[in-house]
Amino acid sequence: MSTLLETLGEVLVNSNSAGRLSQKIGANENKTGSALSIALPLILGALNKNASNSNGAESLLNALSKDHDGSILDHMDDLLDNPDNGPGDGILRHALGSNRGRIESSLGKSTGLDANSIATILKVAAPLVMGALGKSRRSNHMDANALSEMLRNEEAEIEVKTPQSSGLMNMLLDKDGDGDVDLTDIAQSGLPELLGGLFKR
Repeated sequence: MSTLLETLGEVLVNSNSAGRLSQKIGANENKTGSALSIALPLILGALNKNASNSNGAESLLNALSKDHDGSILDHMDDLLDNPDNGPGDGILRHALGSNRGRIESSLGKSTGLDANSIATILKVAAPLVMGALGKSRRSNHMDANALSEMLRNEEAEIEVKTPQSSGLMNMLLDKDGDGDVDLTDIAQSGLPELLGGLFKR
């Protein structure tokens, strides 16, 4: 069974998302791909933290049931062409909360992309993660407990295969943390393989 990140990697390859998004923001494709490869597991990790208690898991389940059925994965054009009009901003507010500014800053410094470019990439990444979660929830008829367990398993998979990446992402998602975390090494770690080698040049 494919992990969520592997599923997302296939979707991104098929839609040439890194290339199209790099043209959208006027940035280097490799840098755009690196930012995406970091943003996707970061958002997944944030959702896992939010769903680590029963209230958070129920809230996420309700959001998936209401607004995220996975269909976005089959209709990428609108999201890639008009990320500002998509649900990304709202998802990021809920998923990242007060950590959002710090995450955007760290991503920008680690990839060499400007703030606007990073904001756009995150607005694309967030609906994709929610879409993959929603599709899996619907296919497997998950309740809140099963959803929370799946997110824990996803994070465990990242930690086993790329312990350095997992540690850095957890530092960045730590609500008590301050300052930027250097994420430069993540794109050179094993993380791209979890996305099907999508961004490994």
